Amino acid sequence: MKVSNLSTQAAQAATIRNERTERAEASPTSPTAPNQAAGDSVTLSSAGQTAQSEQTPGLSFARKALASTPELSEERVGQIMQRIQNDYYSSPEVMKDIAQKVAGAILPVDQQ
Repeated sequence: MKVSNLSTQAAQAATIRNERTERAEASPTSPTAPNQAAGDSVTLSSAGQTAQSEQTPGLSFARKALASTPELSEERVGQIMQRIQNDYYSSPEVMKDIAQKVAGAILPVDQQ
């Protein structure tokens, strides 16, 4: 696998993520919000309203998992991308270590 422009890709991803966050935070939440064009409106289905209110267990779990996921710095992303370029993750020892960590995260202790 060939990966190039590591810092550029990481910077672009961070910029896109920041722009999306800013747009989401700046979006009006009601039809009477200031700066909203006349005639614009949004209507959520009952399923959408339920999901928005976090009454859906699966979505609540996903939101909590996402919120607890640490942000990766551009430096860390660069380190990971460099390891990918150098085939670090292709070595049998590393693959075994990763497989054990994944299994440990998803299997009960008595099944390992």
